[in-house]
Amino acid sequence: MSNGGKRPGAGRPKGTVAKSTLEAIVLKQKLIEAYSLKADKINDALIKKAIAGDVAAIKELHDRTWGKSTQGVELSGKDGKELPATPRLIEYARFIDSEANRK
Repeated sequence: MSNGGKRPGAGRPKGTVAKSTLEAIVLKQKLIEAYSLKADKINDALIKKAIAGDVAAIKELHDRTWGKSTQGVELSGKDGKELPATPRLIEYARFIDSEANRK
């Protein structure tokens, strides 16, 4: 038998979850439970920091309440004129539109 390549039956069986993933799920659940017990106090502290001028707290509140702002992309040619509609450019524009519609 060779010492490399794909072998039948090797690896974790499909449908099973890695031990590290299970541990992460348990830790996430514990964090959610701990946060839910003190959510009001944590939110009040964040609001107080924002009122005091903490830029990170302000950004966090804005992002969580109104969502993160999107970055606009303008496609134009030399001197702001229209670009020729090449197949690659059309594909790129469709990609940008689909990304904007996902959010």
